[in-house]
Amino acid sequence: MRDWLNIFVGCLSVEKSGNDVPFQPHKQMGKRFLGWGGMPLLVCLSFGGNKKSMNERRTKEQWLVAWEAFKRLIADPSQTKEFFIIINALSGPSLVRGFNRFVATEHGASVITKKIDLIDTLKDHDYLRALPKNSLGAHYLKFVEAEKLKAEDIVEASSTKKVRNPLGEDLSRFARRQRDIHDVWHAVTQYGRDDLGELCLMSFAYGQIKNGAIGIVAFAGAFTLVRRFGLGVFPAVFLAYRDSKRAKWLLAENWEELIKQPISEVRASLNVPEPKKYNELLASGS
Repeated sequence: MRDWLNIFVGCLSVEKSGNDVPFQPHKQMGKRFLGWGGMPLLVCLSFGGNKKSMNERRTKEQWLVAWEAFKRLIADPSQTKEFFIIINALSGPSLVRGFNRFVATEHGASVITKKIDLIDTLKDHDYLRALPKNSLGAHYLKFVEAEKLKAEDIVEASSTKKVRNPLGEDLSRFARRQRDIHDVWHAVTQYGRDDLGELCLMSFAYGQIKNGAIGIVAFAGAFTLVRRFGLGVFPAVFLAYRDSKRAKWLLAENWEELIKQPISEVRASLNVPEPKKYNELLASGS
């Protein structure tokens, strides 16, 4: 989860320009992006393609908070909190729409009624370790242990008081579930924690969640990775989005049960294919 912040800027810092001068993102990519009208891009992408205008616009305060956080993230991608400030500021109606869709499903209603938090399952490594080796839970555990991650890490990173956006208990539970599922989706989609993998997973998540902040990072990130992967990064990112739209709506799935099942069956039942273009780019050694 943490590494995809480097997609914005960090991956560029190792590149060289034609004059063998280190590429400085906050002076080059950042300045160009901001100069080209980054704020309008924030505005456009945050609506997720929805043209409902005035009733769904964010407050001036939220826009300014998101914009300032965006500039800080461009300057220093290690500032994880800045990304979550953007998400919290620009989630707006996308979170409410997702919640309404979620509680209209049988499992979603059960999660809210029974006050189920996915993180309680994900942080129980003893339980996950006891699952069959071919299960989604075993693959998830292998992933987080290999990357030295804990389910609680993302909770700490996402904690911010920069935006006054109080949520009720039920909506907060849905928002937490949406947050906590990220690393499970790594295991399901087979996108790694490398820069390209995180970018593709963000594109996949954007297709599922429709949070404009995720779309912003995915869009900007595609341009930053061109210097490393060539133009192939664009079809990889687009295919991740396309596959997401063709898959089931994953937020409504019963992950507490799916985590027990063979991962191949989970992928098939959710219609999540192998990320061939992503694997191709990684294999090319770009």
